[in-house]
Amino acid sequence: MKRTLSLLSLVLTLAILLAACGAPANNTPAAEVFTGSSAEALEELLATMKLDIMSFSDPVTAENVTGLLGLTTTDFDKYVIDATSSVAAISTHAHQVSAVQCNNPEDAKAVKELISKGFDSGRWICVAPDESFVVEVGSYVFLVASIGENVQIAKDAVNTLAGDAAGEFHVFFSGR
Repeated sequence: MKRTLSLLSLVLTLAILLAACGAPANNTPAAEVFTGSSAEALEELLATMKLDIMSFSDPVTAENVTGLLGLTTTDFDKYVIDATSSVAAISTHAHQVSAVQCNNPEDAKAVKELISKGFDSGRWICVAPDESFVVEVGSYVFLVASIGENVQIAKDAVNTLAGDAAGEFHVFFSGR
């Protein structure tokens, strides 16, 4: 009986020690993850991704919103505070990362859905992304269209920054 209790005590102690060694959960509320402009949120995401891709970032406007995000100007005006897109410059592959700052989390969910239906993953000439996805984090929406491991790197970066505050990744295009 003493051996059984000792063994049980040892197993319990080891289980507690192993649980304590796990990575801490990122339980940051969505409202506190990103608080600046879309350009600042995009810069933070790109810095976390650490990709070696020559790209340029530009603000999304009513004039270019349909091409960059697949939103109508009406939806852009209705739901969006500001948006910024980073697109690969003179590249042999498709790559775009965009951040959209919406009025509130409900608008972010609407924009996520609209982008997934309206974004043209075939917008590049002669190349296409392997995957296009959107995810919302509080009042922000992130669109990623890229190739290979860059897609997973982007998902990992969102999870690193947002943790539990990130919504569900919605993959709406997969060319693999």
